[in-house]
Amino acid sequence: MAAAPARRSPEVLLLLQLSQSLVSLALRSMTAAQGQVNLQQFRALRVLDERGPCTAGALAAALELHPSSVTRLVDRLVAAELVTREVKPENRREISLDVTRAGRRVVGAVLEERARELQAVVDALPTTVREQLREVLPALVAAQQAQDDTQPGVPQLH
Repeated sequence: MAAAPARRSPEVLLLLQLSQSLVSLALRSMTAAQGQVNLQQFRALRVLDERGPCTAGALAAALELHPSSVTRLVDRLVAAELVTREVKPENRREISLDVTRAGRRVVGAVLEERARELQAVVDALPTTVREQLREVLPALVAAQQAQDDTQPGVPQLH
């Protein structure tokens, strides 16, 4: 017999609804990539765009993926001319990965679409509610980041 579901506070229930809505928004924003990349490939582009050139091993660690999975993922991104792969001159056994201008455009388009959708949501709120959000959201983000820091190895959407 299954255990009864835990009772949740009203705040947690609302945050669950918000979480589902924000994940949907993030996935919808992928339409700005115009089918060039899937979510996993976008995450790789985003990491490379944020961190700069890195090895496949470093990218695998950042994405919490097995190195062989990253190799296949990078192969597709290189073929699409969204990522470059170069042998490091100082260590010919290491390969450096970097995002191309086209890859940066994909990342920029997706993030711009997310921001546009979020701006529309915020614009629909009364001024007093927007002011309350400016007070509450920084504390909520900080609390979530602190929670993330206590749980290493949890993948991020990017």
